[in-house]
Amino acid sequence: MIETEMQPVKRCPKCGKVLLVSAFRHRAASRDGFSTRCRQCIAKYERRRRKRPTVKFYAWHYRHRPDVAAKRREARRLRRQRPDVREKEKARKKAYRHRHQEHLREKERQRRQRPEVRERMQAADRRRYAMNRSTELQRVGAYDRSPAGKQARHARRARYRQGARYHLDELAAMAVRRALEGKTFSRVWRDRFGYTAEAVRLHLLATLPEGCRVEDLGGLVVDHVRPRRGFSYERSEDPGFRVTWAPENLRLLPAAWHRLRA
Repeated sequence: MIETEMQPVKRCPKCGKVLLVSAFRHRAASRDGFSTRCRQCIAKYERRRRKRPTVKFYAWHYRHRPDVAAKRREARRLRRQRPDVREKEKARKKAYRHRHQEHLREKERQRRQRPEVRERMQAADRRRYAMNRSTELQRVGAYDRSPAGKQARHARRARYRQGARYHLDELAAMAVRRALEGKTFSRVWRDRFGYTAEAVRLHLLATLPEGCRVEDLGGLVVDHVRPRRGFSYERSEDPGFRVTWAPENLRLLPAAWHRLRA
């Protein structure tokens, strides 16, 4: 090590440069207390060494030892609990959401359209409704009476009537009504429903409300026990179509009751 008037310097034998001692690592075993090679030369050597197959193999196995892996997990957990790290993580996530908000919105929309996700969401809604029925009815009623609720209802009906499901439901309702009048299904509708016209007619007649007669069929409507909006289908081949139009999900109601229920 060479001492100057300002600060001690040292020559690196690897690159041949004369550098300040601050460019060398501390090493207690050395005579002058610094490593032989400078920091940049040691870093280059470490980068080349880590690329060797044997070093990568042993490093991977060392990191995945049960005791080492447990220590690494605990260190990561403690680090995430630090206030400064938590603030940085919040800022990073907020910036990411701001930069990719369109992509994240489209990704969430696609996720909610998956059948299993829609079933889980609908099941969660049914559980919440069963637990807070009176509160939910008040909330939904207040929203439906508001201008925003009316506008959303009209837009939802317009989208529904423009889709293929609306026409499919209309044709299915006409076929069930004809079966109630004593007519038969065509082969196409018999394959779509999975039952005969006589079977659904007998089931619907068994659900006649108290005080109604067979002659009063003109004032009765075919109602769904579980509403159609609770099922997901677009074609007659989808599983939700048969469950929606299954005889167990159909019943007869007076038209006034049906409007009140809707």
